[in-house]
Amino acid sequence: MPSTTNKLIAKFGEDLACNYLINNGYTVLARNWHSGRFGEIDIIAQNSDRLTVFVEVKTRKRAQENKYASFWLGQESINFRKRQKILITANSYMAKLKKASANKEASGMRIDIILVEYDHKHLSSLSLKSDLADITHIKDAFVV
Repeated sequence: MPSTTNKLIAKFGEDLACNYLINNGYTVLARNWHSGRFGEIDIIAQNSDRLTVFVEVKTRKRAQENKYASFWLGQESINFRKRQKILITANSYMAKLKKASANKEASGMRIDIILVEYDHKHLSSLSLKSDLADITHIKDAFVV
C-alpha cells in the first residue's frame, strides 16, 4: 500500500499533468477512472480532433547524475502487464462511451504517458504553481 507521502506526490503529478493537458488544448473528461476489475486510468482527455487520450502519469524524483535516468525509470515502470491493464481499461471506457452517446462518438483513442519529474530537495514546497517540476509528454506511448 502506498504511503501518504507517495499518494500526495502522485496527486501532485496528476494535477500538474491535468494542467499541462488543459494548457495544450485538451479537455479533461475524467480522472482516476476505474473499470471494475480491470484497472484504473489516471487521466482521460480529449484533444481538439475529438481523439480520446488515455494518460498514465508517472511522478519521479529528478535524477541528479543523468537527466534522462528518471525519464527511463518512469517509462520502464509501465511493464507489459500494466500496458495490458491500461489497454483493457481504455477499451472498456470506449465501449461505455459508444453505448452512452451514439451521436457524440470520439474519433479514436491513443495512450500517452506523462512523466513529471521533481527535485526531491524541494519536496515540501511542491505546488501546482511550482517551477520545480518538469513534464515530458510521450504521445502514442505504446500501440493500441
